This record gives sequence, C-alpha cells and structure tokens, in this order.
Amino acid sequence: MTSPSEPAANTAPEFPQAQVANARLGPLVILRQSRMWWVTAACAAIAIGLVGYSLVGATKKITIDFPDGHGIKAGDLVKYRGIDVGEVVTVELAADLKGVRVVVAVQSAAAELCREGSQFWIERPQVRLTRVSGLETVVGAKYIGVVPGPSDAKAASHFEGLLAPPVIQGTDFLDIEIRFAEGHGLEVGDVVKHRGIVVGEVTALALDESLGGVLVRARLAGNARQLARVGSRFWVERPRVSVAEVRALETMVSGRYLAVAPGPAKADPLTTFEGLDSGPAEALPEDGLEFVLEGDDRHGIQAGVPVTYRGVKVGYVLAVNLAADSVHVEARVFVHSRYRSLVRDNSIFWSNSGIDVNIGLTGVQVSADTLSTVAVGGVALATPDPPGKEIKTGHRFVFHPKPEKEWLQWRPMIALVDAGIAGSIKPPTLLRATLRWKQKKMALWLDFVVKQGLVVGDPRLVQELRERLDAAMEPLPA
Repeated sequence: MTSPSEPAANTAPEFPQAQVANARLGPLVILRQSRMWWVTAACAAIAIGLVGYSLVGATKKITIDFPDGHGIKAGDLVKYRGIDVGEVVTVELAADLKGVRVVVAVQSAAAELCREGSQFWIERPQVRLTRVSGLETVVGAKYIGVVPGPSDAKAASHFEGLLAPPVIQGTDFLDIEIRFAEGHGLEVGDVVKHRGIVVGEVTALALDESLGGVLVRARLAGNARQLARVGSRFWVERPRVSVAEVRALETMVSGRYLAVAPGPAKADPLTTFEGLDSGPAEALPEDGLEFVLEGDDRHGIQAGVPVTYRGVKVGYVLAVNLAADSVHVEARVFVHSRYRSLVRDNSIFWSNSGIDVNIGLTGVQVSADTLSTVAVGGVALATPDPPGKEIKTGHRFVFHPKPEKEWLQWRPMIALVDAGIAGSIKPPTLLRATLRWKQKKMALWLDFVVKQGLVVGDPRLVQELRERLDAAMEPLPA
C-alpha cells in the first residue's frame, strides 16, 4: 500500500517519440530502381533501332545530276502526282564542278519510280510564252517532280535531271536529233507542232562539235513517232512580217516552236535530220500556170510580189534569179488556174511600181496602188485584142521596165476558167451580147443600143432575152 504523499503510478503505455533522420534507400530499393532504369534504357534503344531500321529499309537512295540546283536543299520533297514520295538527303557539287548532284531517299512504296526512263526535274516558278508552271513554289518550297519510265524498264539508281518539266509525260515516245545552222531563240521545253497540234517537245540544245551549228534534241510522242522518217523536214517557226510575206504571227504571243512536215508515208524511219533555215514553200495549187519573165534587170521585183491584171491579183512571183548566162534576170511566175486564160502568147508584162505620176497644165496628179505594191512593187499583165493563143507551162516572156500607153487601153473579152469544186456541176460559160432595139416614146420610134457588151450571163438567159425582144420590140440584128 502506497503512502498518500506518493503519486499514483501511470500504468498506460508510453507513445514513442519520432526521430528525424536523412532518408536513405535500402539495398533492395536501390536494386529495384536500377533495374527499372536498365529496362527503360533498353526499350529506348530498341525503339530507336527499330525506327532507324524502318527508315533505312523503307527508302531507296538514288542520285540525280542537274545542270543547276535552282535553290533545292536537303529536306525538300519529291512529289509524284501531288503526293510526297521521297525527300532530298544531300545536295552537293558534282565532281567536275559542272553541275549539282542530289541524293534522294524514295519511299519503298514508290520504288517503282526508280527505273530507267524516269524523268526528274526541279519544280520552280516559270512564266514563259509557251507555259506557266510551278507557281505554287513562289510561296512554298521547291520540290523535285518525277514522271516514271516504261513499266517494263529495269531498276536504276542514277538519273540525269531535266531543266524543265516535260510537256510530253507519257512513256510512248521517240527521241530524235536535228541540226540547225542557227537556234533562232529556241529553248528547252518548246513544243513540236504538226498541223497546229503539239506532237512533242525540245529536250536539249547544244552546239555541235565544230561549233558551226546547233544540235536540237526533240521527243515525239504517241503516233507522232511516225513523223521521224526519211524526207521529213523540220524548221523553227518564228514571226516574219514583211510587205511580201506575213507568217507565223501567232508565235509573237505563243512563242517559237519546232515545226515539222512529214516525208512520204512509206519512207524508212530516221532519227537524225538537217533542219531548214525557214519553212518550206507551200505547194502550188493544181491546174495553175507557171512561166518565166526575162528582163535586162530585176526592176525592183522580188519573190512573193503580186502579179496583177487590171489591178486584180491573179498570181505571184515565185523566185527571181540570174539567168544561166548571167546576162539577163529571170523571174518564175505562177498564175492561178482561174486566171490562166488571161495569159496568151502575145501578153505583155511590165514592172508595176504602184505609183503613177502625171504632170500637166492643171498640176500634178498622183495615184497610188496598194501598200504592198508601193513598198515592194509588182508585175502587171495586159493582153491585146484580139488575144493570142493560150500558153503552156514553161513559156518565156520579155519583162519590160514600164508600160506603154497603148497597153493600158487594151480591153479584150476573155472568159475566165472557173475551177469546179469536186462533186459540183461546172457553171456554164458566160456570153457577152450587144443588144439593139427600137422603142416608141412620145409617138417617136427610138433606137436603143447596149454598147460594149455590158450584158453578161448564161447563154440560155441571153437567148431567152433575145427571143423576147424579137417578139415584143422588133430588135435589129446585133
């Protein structure tokens, strides 16, 4: 028993006091944590390896040589039909410093684009008369465009890039080479036309080995490959404006192009040609008349000037040259079939300057012909009355420097030859008639005469008119 002065003993358990100490991981925790880091690092390495492997395995690297880089750089895309199919890996100068070599990684899904005959070019803004392309690259980045080669071609890893996008983007084509003395401003990408239709394009231009001409490589597509045969002629169509000739004015807007005229249909194939300096002369119309004028001087005429009869153009001069003896000048003349009857063996030809000046007591009278005649002259024709016999092709006439007054007064009646259209009925020959009759006016009988054969028409109509006059007006004999 305790005394009252001693406190009662506390029988409840004591609460432990917290102690503050530095946190330290135990060996087990450290081991577990280190293992997790190793697992994480291993997973990351595996992921990186898989990604790298997938990237390497999913692309095919090719090289493309371009004459110029045009600002292309690593990271720019390769596109086919507007879809990304690859990416530029590196861009560097070629070993010979004459171009740029571009290494491209093409996706495995587009590996079929990497075959012989495929065409690559750097798409960039181009604004020319013949085309407008690549305008989307004004704001966006440049890219490499591609057109695949033939489907049965072998795989390839090296290509020669084009300077411009190809106009002909099919796989059915034929490459030809044409040599010209001058390039006449022709450029890569200009089209080849036949009968106004685009049948190909110019793919390359270069000087020949002797530096005496220009080699033009062109590509003909589809059925136009048949144009590459013996006898075909090629020339650069460009605007020509002169008083004697106006040609190819459309090229002032659309630009120059390479024109072609095919050779004979059954000619052998050919891939190398000699180009013409200008377009070939047009084929002469059928049934025309060709003859020669011979004079002591050219008297201002040249090829292309008109041949006129009473101011109406009936033909033109084909060529003017010295005669074989170099004493005279010869001009080959062509007259259209409709007017060939105007040329007789007694016809006269002279130089027509287009300006006629008469000086008299009342002053000076000047009359001018058309602008073309005034500028380059022409050839005038007159036939006396009665006209002589008709001539044949090859006849020769004397060419006079100026006309005599008598020649200008000739007015023979010569029926023109109407060239009938295939399948049509040839119109009847016109007949001129001189009519005389008596008619009563104010109790007087007066004589009426149609002079100089001014009535012209179908003989049947004239005969009917004559019969009616005979019955009603008692006409006198013509």
